[in-house]
Amino acid sequence: MKRTYSLIMLLACTNYDADEPGKDDLELAEAWRVKFEQGYEKASMLFKGDADFSKFRQLNSKMETKLNIARESQNRYARNHFLTETAPVWLSLLLSILAWIMDKQQVNDSLMQFASMIVQIIAGVQLKKKPRAMTEILVAGGVFALNMLLGGSMKNGSCMMLGSFVALIMTTIAFFRRTGK
Repeated sequence: MKRTYSLIMLLACTNYDADEPGKDDLELAEAWRVKFEQGYEKASMLFKGDADFSKFRQLNSKMETKLNIARESQNRYARNHFLTETAPVWLSLLLSILAWIMDKQQVNDSLMQFASMIVQIIAGVQLKKKPRAMTEILVAGGVFALNMLLGGSMKNGSCMMLGSFVALIMTTIAFFRRTGK
C-alpha cells in the first residue's frame, strides 16, 4: 500500500508542469496537483508514524516548490497578457493626451486626433473579436470615456470624440457579451 501511494505521488509530482500557462495545460496541471494532494493527505493519515514518511515529505516539499514557481509564472503571464492585450487602448489614451496638449498650445492637432480615432476603433474591434476578461473591458471603457472627455474639452475634438463613441459602443457590446445579458 505504501508503494502504491509513493508511485501515485511521484507520478503526480513529475507530471505537474504549469510553467507554460495555456488553458489546457493549466487544467491538466491542476488535475495532477489535486491528485498529488489527495495522495499526500491519505499517506499522511496512513503512514504518519512510519520511518518512510520522510520520503512523502520530500515529495511534498518538491511539489510545493513547483507550485510556487508555477504561481509566479502564471502571475507574470497574466500581467504581460493584460498589458499586451490592452496596448491599443493605452496607445489611444497617449495619442488623445498628445492631441489635447497640442490643442492647448494652439498647434494643429487634427492628425493626432485622427490617429487617436483610428487606434480607438481598432482597440474596440479587438475587444469585440474574442472573449475578454472583465478587467480588460472595464479598463478600455474607462479609457475611451476619458478620451471622449479630452475630445470634448478641445476646441474641435469631434474626430477624437467620434472614435471614442464608436469604441465605447464596441466596449459596451463586449461587456454585455461577457456578462451574458
